[in-house]
Amino acid sequence: MHIAAQPGAFWLLAGALSEGRQWLGRGLDLAPAPTPARITALWIDAVLALYQHDLAAAIPRLQQCRSLAEQLADDKGRTFAVMTGGIAELSSGHTGRGLALMQAARTCQRQEGDLDAVAFNLYLAATSCAAGDPNTAAELGRELLALCDVHGASLFGAYAQFLIGIVAWKGGHWQQAEKLVQQSAEPWIAINDHWGLAKALEVLAWTAQARHAHHRAARLLGAADRLWHEIGFSPTWLPYHTHSHQDCESGARQALGQRAFTIAFRRGAELDLHTAVAYAISHDDRQ
Repeated sequence: MHIAAQPGAFWLLAGALSEGRQWLGRGLDLAPAPTPARITALWIDAVLALYQHDLAAAIPRLQQCRSLAEQLADDKGRTFAVMTGGIAELSSGHTGRGLALMQAARTCQRQEGDLDAVAFNLYLAATSCAAGDPNTAAELGRELLALCDVHGASLFGAYAQFLIGIVAWKGGHWQQAEKLVQQSAEPWIAINDHWGLAKALEVLAWTAQARHAHHRAARLLGAADRLWHEIGFSPTWLPYHTHSHQDCESGARQALGQRAFTIAFRRGAELDLHTAVAYAISHDDRQ
């Protein structure tokens, strides 16, 4: 259980959400003793379930995490339970309550000097409210970027850039969004960050469609679709993705016609990941 919980960020970066949940679930079943390690496993398992839009599984894990943190008087465990509760509230559409819980957890994490937790908190809070409250998402994204700049955290800085790019997209500034997302994708290639790259391919399909590069949009949708399936995720599960994904697909399909769209989509799905990303961050609109 302890080993499965340690690479919490890895399960996300590798796009191994289902695998992470499987190992965490097995560990939690085999090690029921009330320990700090169990608290960690519970909140990480809950976060992975929330990423997969599985509230039914996440809420019981979160409740167990809260209860055990109180039982053991584990302040760090309490903080992560509060943060995870904020993510659950945001996932349920309760933006105000969710952001308040995330802020409360972030205050404690700063007091504890846990900068990794602060960065993770900022990213999750900004991502979760990007659809309903883009101004707050932009503010949180800029705060995360400043934190990363101070500490030379280029990988996490790429996530901050991506968030700011999403807000630019939501505001109708697709050129700025395209530039920021292309820049954010580059450091993710080096570590095969499937989660980040899937989102980058998706968003760059939208920006291609915005400039009427319909074949490019269809190919990038196909490349992203392959990666989404490997991760076990749907782009429509992210609130800020749903309408943009649907608009991009329907717009490209209408502009190209069903046959041409399907051919371009399949060609994108046939690309290996590095080729797909190289195409996405290039300005090559060839069919």
